[in-house]
Amino acid sequence: MPSHQSRCTPNPDSSYRAERISAVCNVSTRVPKHKVRVIPIIRVALARAGQRLFTGSDTRARNHGWQISLIHGGLGRRYRDPRFDALVRGPACGPAPGGVGRA
Repeated sequence: MPSHQSRCTPNPDSSYRAERISAVCNVSTRVPKHKVRVIPIIRVALARAGQRLFTGSDTRARNHGWQISLIHGGLGRRYRDPRFDALVRGPACGPAPGGVGRA
């Protein structure tokens, strides 16, 4: 078993390892300036493409009073009819799990 002094002495490699990890983190988190300007442009272009793609479905959903949720950065939609909130579980179905939707 090593002596108490050797257990308490700092590992000489620990400072080197910490510097190395810090350097890797700094390099991986840096984004070139030209890419920083391009990212919002791409995001807006994708959102516009999603708007054009789902124009008909969005119009139909609004006419029915449905809720529209944009998903996947605007390239997908989730439609929901708010009338589902008013549904109540009937007595033939038994008790609702968690007590939600009881008559």
